[in-house]
Amino acid sequence: MNIDINKQCLDISEKMSINLTHFTSILELSQQLESKSLDTEVELFNELLERRQGLINEIDQVNQELKLLQSSINQKIGLENFNLDSIQSYIPENLFEQLNIQYNRINDVIQQIQDLDKEYTKKTEMEREAAKLKLLRFKSTLRQGQSYQNAYKPEARFIDKQR
Repeated sequence: MNIDINKQCLDISEKMSINLTHFTSILELSQQLESKSLDTEVELFNELLERRQGLINEIDQVNQELKLLQSSINQKIGLENFNLDSIQSYIPENLFEQLNIQYNRINDVIQQIQDLDKEYTKKTEMEREAAKLKLLRFKSTLRQGQSYQNAYKPEARFIDKQR
């Protein structure tokens, strides 16, 4: 067991906990987004999207820190790519299990977020298509009204008969 690798894995565990918290917050925001109507609650919708994007940015920052830690471990062990199975013999079993559990929890939450996003994407696509149909009907009705207006043209009242 390498003490330096052990410390870096504890740091990785801490970063993964931060990411899990952020992903859980994104899941909650996604659930709130799904319950909101884009038509009537635009400001709230935009606020939720901005908060979600802020969390994504924070996750990206934590992931950069994770990559540095993983790269350092890779160099010490002589690995090309970081994975939990390859470091198992270098860290205590309880830390390995903790990292595994965190990894699985993060993947579960990400999957839930992706499922909600797919559902919401379908819902917004259907709403968009419905709006397009309404717009086409409105334009069609407008054209029909205009064609009746153009059909009646009164005769000229003043005719120049000298020509």
